[in-house]
Amino acid sequence: MSQHRSVKRGGMVLKRFLCIAVQGMLRSKQDTTIKRFYTKKAKSIGAAKAQVAAARKLACAIWYMLSHNEAYRDADTELSERKLTKMEHTATSEAALPTPRDLESVAKQLTGRAVALERLAREEARAG
Repeated sequence: MSQHRSVKRGGMVLKRFLCIAVQGMLRSKQDTTIKRFYTKKAKSIGAAKAQVAAARKLACAIWYMLSHNEAYRDADTELSERKLTKMEHTATSEAALPTPRDLESVAKQLTGRAVALERLAREEARAG
């Protein structure tokens, strides 16, 4: 029997996301601290409980990284660089700047709406 009760409070959605992250870490080829922790725990307490324990360890690592402004120690730098390059390429290709014609069209729409709002305000002032 356990010496402590399980923690039921907390964000269940966050717990699920952390468990999904642990599953991804387990499927990856890279050997990480979380993966080694899970493997050791799975032998003694079972796969499901080990996954939740590894998710908690991951949450602690995330908290530490955020509070101390540090990078993840077991990060796959090659994968991170590939993802960053792809993200930058997507951002530059999809972020088309508006043309002067587009800006003029938006300005006309806003001007027309401003005039209509001014008329409404005057009519309300007269009625009130």
